[in-house]
Amino acid sequence: MQNTLPLLCLVFSVVLWGCLNSAARPAAPIAGGDAGKGKLLAAWYGCGSCHEIPGLAGATGQVAPPLQRIARRAYITGSVPNTPANMIRWIRNPRKVDARTIMPVMDISENDARDLAEFLYTMD
Repeated sequence: MQNTLPLLCLVFSVVLWGCLNSAARPAAPIAGGDAGKGKLLAAWYGCGSCHEIPGLAGATGQVAPPLQRIARRAYITGSVPNTPANMIRWIRNPRKVDARTIMPVMDISENDARDLAEFLYTMD
């Protein structure tokens, strides 16, 4: 058993590194998403009144988490895997994803949510 301890530690380290590394990779571009339009939409919908969003004038909100490097986060709202489909769902109707959230439902269309998600995933 004593001889297997270093091997077990090595295996654990490799698995842990893989988990951490996969969570740190930015999400792939979203089909049909337009980051430039998403940035304009983030301003139009007033996302910066609650979130701090780098590169968006006046987006200095302190109510909700800052959105810098959101593509590198493993989860949305702390429990939902950070995938493009989940991000779009979250943007469109956050209360269907997490009933306890304070994020408002803003009647955002599928196309606008796709563009917003693309913008969020391109921020670093």
